[in-house]
Amino acid sequence: MTRIAHISDLHFGRVDERAVAALADDLRTLAPDLVVVSGDLTQRARRTQFREARAFLDSLERPLLVVPGNHDVPWHILPGRFLGPHGRFLRMISPDLGPIHRSGGLIVAGLPTSRAAVAHWNWSLGRVSTSGAKRVAEAFRLHAGAGPRILVTHHPLVPVSGWKDRHVAFNAKRALAILGRARVDLLLAGHVHLSQSASVVLPGGDPGGWHCVTAQAASAVSTRLRGEPNGYNLIDIEGAAMVVQTRVWEPDGVDFREGDTNHFKRGAEGWR
Repeated sequence: MTRIAHISDLHFGRVDERAVAALADDLRTLAPDLVVVSGDLTQRARRTQFREARAFLDSLERPLLVVPGNHDVPWHILPGRFLGPHGRFLRMISPDLGPIHRSGGLIVAGLPTSRAAVAHWNWSLGRVSTSGAKRVAEAFRLHAGAGPRILVTHHPLVPVSGWKDRHVAFNAKRALAILGRARVDLLLAGHVHLSQSASVVLPGGDPGGWHCVTAQAASAVSTRLRGEPNGYNLIDIEGAAMVVQTRVWEPDGVDFREGDTNHFKRGAEGWR
């Protein structure tokens, strides 16, 4: 069995320190094979906030795969935003914006969606590049293992139920057609601070499309909540079975506890 912890939207600079301690304890107890962080490690991309995020990640002592979010791009220093939007992330968190983790039959690929600017008044929105999706698809194609293919982005590529504008990353439709043909098994994202998991049909591949699992993570430790408590996803994959459990923490509690759990099974058309 492979166990993945999917955390997102930590927003160091605006965290509940009790949630930070509880999350670290929970992850050390559950000992995932990989901790995936789908962006927004900081609130304002300040050096002190990146240092706090780095110290937290180091304290977990687990393998990591991290992608940046829109809050990890500085907004208060315009030259830095446009000349080196991910400079601090690259120096202090990870030297690779598109990391790939391979372990046994598992392959997990990160694809950055945060941008210095997008063709919209709201620069917090993301964009997924066609070339990036092709790079991930090729990595999946060359993957020798029979295990799951997992993609990590900050912005969702499919609409999120309950999110007010249901906006997805720009160019998501084209990217999903590429990923559908590559038979991606699991899409992990954050950004909207809501947790949910479901089976969705991607274009490409067979005439009926390819069914994959999409999992959104809530804000793990931040006080920036959107009607949902702090939480993260715990994902167990064994053969053709996948379990996505939401782990929840509330201010009147001490530990993260089990929340909603969804079970998926892989068949000829994908995951149901």
